[in-house]
Amino acid sequence: MPSVATLFWALHWIALAAFVGVTSVAMLVAVMSRLRIREPLVVWRTGPLTRLPLGPSFFLLVVAGGLGYAVVQGRAVPTAVLLGYPAGGLFWFVATWLAQSVLLTEHGLVPDVTRLHRAVPWRAVVDYVVTTRNEQPHFIFVYRGADDRPQRLDLPVPRAHAEAVRDLVRRKLDARFREATVGTHDTPVDRPDGSDRS
Repeated sequence: MPSVATLFWALHWIALAAFVGVTSVAMLVAVMSRLRIREPLVVWRTGPLTRLPLGPSFFLLVVAGGLGYAVVQGRAVPTAVLLGYPAGGLFWFVATWLAQSVLLTEHGLVPDVTRLHRAVPWRAVVDYVVTTRNEQPHFIFVYRGADDRPQRLDLPVPRAHAEAVRDLVRRKLDARFREATVGTHDTPVDRPDGSDRS
């Protein structure tokens, strides 16, 4: 019967292999999704306190500290641990870094690189508003989803990119909105009683 220590190490190796496998697949999916987006015009990262992914950054710091402590203490570190945890942390970091990217292209807005089906084409946008929240510019887009129902995309934009986003939105939407309203006041409307109203 295996000892508790043997069972613990077996479970540890399984967990480590699963961690590296899952994070490498997540990174591969994120990289492939990002490569599908051609020539983005404006790109920025989102994130709660910093633009760096907090979870993976903290994990890599803990791993570096643990491995450094083991080396200083003269303890032998198995090669799988020495390579596995940093590699898994790096894969996680890259996947999260790419997932936190917002891209604006000639064709539309991509608020989540890993969910390209949630991208919003410019032609689907029916209205937008520019506002400020906590001293940060916000662009609110109203668009028609796949089911033709109105939906809303609230996009916080870093100040460094606000002017570029504003210029792009004006170029892609304002001219189209103006064209849609030209002549609407002069268009005759048929009344139900058959008479014209001009």
